[in-house]
Amino acid sequence: MSEPGPGWYPDPNPAAPEDQRRYWNGKRWLDETAGPARTPSPNDAPQGLVIAGYATAVLLPIVGFFVGLALIIKNRAGHGVAVMVISVIVFLIALNAFSGPSYEDCIAGLPVEQWPTCD
Repeated sequence: MSEPGPGWYPDPNPAAPEDQRRYWNGKRWLDETAGPARTPSPNDAPQGLVIAGYATAVLLPIVGFFVGLALIIKNRAGHGVAVMVISVIVFLIALNAFSGPSYEDCIAGLPVEQWPTCD
């Protein structure tokens, strides 16, 4: 019978907790132990999409809005909602900054002789 390869295995010590693991180096059990193997959760995923969401929310708010939706779909609702709110705020600020006054705003309350040419 061949021995298993090196790695973490359930601790063969009967006094060890049931979920404890011990390292087998291929020849003998070492003193190193570890708790149970942990299953990765969705929140353990790399933060790349979150970072991209905040960056696009500020630089390209329309794209940032859709990245926020993607974050919500990927169970990152807190970041997703924040990215979407930032995107909307930045979009509204940009819309206000790049839209000049309307012609009606220029002539409101002025006699016709004083109407400016809104360029």
